Amino acid sequence: MSASQAPDTRPRDAATVVLVRDATRPGGSGVEVFLMRRHAQVGFLGGMHLFPGGKVDAADMDPALHAYIQVEDVAAAPGRLGEDIDVPTALGLFMTAFRETFEESGLIPGAPPELEPARLGARAQLAERGFLATLAALDLRLDLDAMEPFSRWITPTVETRRFDARFFLTEAPPHQEGLADGSETDRAIWLGAREALTRHADGTLALLPPTWMTLQALAEFGSAAEAMAHTRATPTASLQPELVTGAEGFTLCFPGDPAHSVPTRALPGPTRLTLRDGRWRGQDALGGAGQGSSTDC
Repeated sequence: MSASQAPDTRPRDAATVVLVRDATRPGGSGVEVFLMRRHAQVGFLGGMHLFPGGKVDAADMDPALHAYIQVEDVAAAPGRLGEDIDVPTALGLFMTAFRETFEESGLIPGAPPELEPARLGARAQLAERGFLATLAALDLRLDLDAMEPFSRWITPTVETRRFDARFFLTEAPPHQEGLADGSETDRAIWLGAREALTRHADGTLALLPPTWMTLQALAEFGSAAEAMAHTRATPTASLQPELVTGAEGFTLCFPGDPAHSVPTRALPGPTRLTLRDGRWRGQDALGGAGQGSSTDC
């Protein structure tokens, strides 16, 4: 195969949105997260429980969308992401985050209660109208401050289908109900971050490594407000996992792990995940080469 015929494995820009709220179950505490299960018949990531999100579309870069942005200074968008990119690209990532969240869950972070009940009706027409026309019909301004950059995940180079996904943290609007779209996703649930990890460990919930690591980080917070405040005050972590194979099987190492090319830890929690029995298991290898405490969740 010639160089011109070689597949393009450069990561595609994408956005993922982690919706959080305070625990609502009796006796519950900490942070709950909104997870959606990909339909089993969907070829890509079928059966996985994920946060809403997807790749940046050309329409997300339309400058006409900027008229529907509510923010003090649009020029600050690249700085909020912690990236050396131009303003239109940064705004496109924010627009993707809002659009994908609305498409997949029906939720619009930061939207006022007065938007009800028009919100779900507008979602039903979103595919036909497009995002720009939908915002115009709702006369809605998207509050960029409701989306807080949390982390950046770049698919390992060993994969052919790669994404450069910016993860945004946002508090779920208390007056809105989230629903699966019935097409790409067939289930929508709220779970405590720690409970979701436990369910993954016992095999009742399938998670991808970025979802696993995000839940691990959120499990340390006592409330959604605490998680948001910490995220605002913390530089956005960037991670490109590196694959290591050995006697234990496939292991993904993160920055700060002795086997990773970046020596500085990016997120709290384990520095590697190992795939065993079809599930990812966390391990901190910082205590020494190949040593550390292992945990299922």
